[in-house]
Order: sequence, then C-alpha cells, then structure tokens
Amino acid sequence: VPFPGASARSYAEYNRRILGRDARDTMRAIQARTEGGLGILVWNLAPFHVDFARNRIYTLTALGLYNPGLSLPITGGPEDLRAYLRGHGIRYVIWEYGFFTSESVARAWREYSVSSFPAYRKIGVNNLYFIRTLAALAQTSRVSYDMNGTVLLDLEATRGESGSPDPPPS
Repeated sequence: VPFPGASARSYAEYNRRILGRDARDTMRAIQARTEGGLGILVWNLAPFHVDFARNRIYTLTALGLYNPGLSLPITGGPEDLRAYLRGHGIRYVIWEYGFFTSESVARAWREYSVSSFPAYRKIGVNNLYFIRTLAALAQTSRVSYDMNGTVLLDLEATRGESGSPDPPPS
C-alpha cells in the first residue's frame, strides 16, 4: 500500500543505504568490539543487522519506551540508568544518536511531552529522558566506537580506562 513519500528518491536512497551491505558490515564491526555472550542494548534504525546469535540483544524503539513494564528511572541521572541497564544484564549500548538527537526528532519528542494525551506525553518524556541520559553516559563510559552518528558504550568501564575510541575497521 503506497504512502506519501514512498516514491521519493530520498526514501529509496535511504532504504538502499540502511538495507545495504555497508550498513550491515558496519554494525557487525561495531558489535565485534563487544565481548561475545554479553548483553547489548541496540537503539538504532536497523537493529536487524546485529548478530543475535553472538550476544544477548535487547532492541529499543522510541515508541517502546512507553511500556510501563520497563520501570525506567525517569527521575534519575546517568548512574541510575547505568545501574538499571546493568541490572538487566546489559553491558553495552549501540546507539544511533545522530538520528535520535536530530533537531526534528527532538522537537517531536518535546511536542509529545506536552500533549493532551497521556500516552503521547509519556512517550515524549521517556524519549527525552533516554536521549539526555544516554548522552550523559557517553561522557563517563568507555566509548569503543563513535563515528557517523553511532556510538558503542561499555557500561562497565569508564572513559578514563580507554582514551579515544578506535577508528572503525577498514
């Protein structure tokens, strides 16, 4: 079923890029920087490129942050989120911040956060919290990869233990 913009050149180019070999190889190279068998939270637009047999993978979607069963520490800071994720067996975070922190996406979450609909408000508030808090965690966690709007955080190690992130493999 067609929808507005489905035939636009940019949409077709986006799909070729996100579904292509380069996107898959990049995601697999990022994942290769993690220890096998450990939990990874993946918040990006193409989590299907991750090798689900190598690690325990937890995918996150913007709308999934609505789930009341998550019991997110919405009023807490970065260390509260680190403890929450580590408590759920998550050691690493692969986050496509380039998309989620773009002005248009942030504006949408701000609009949702003041909606008259409670579900929209919660989605907006939770997304703004998660974006802000992951950005703060990136300042204190070891960053093993940070390129083209995607970061790999090691929640067990601190930034001081690693120096600058390694360049991506060729």
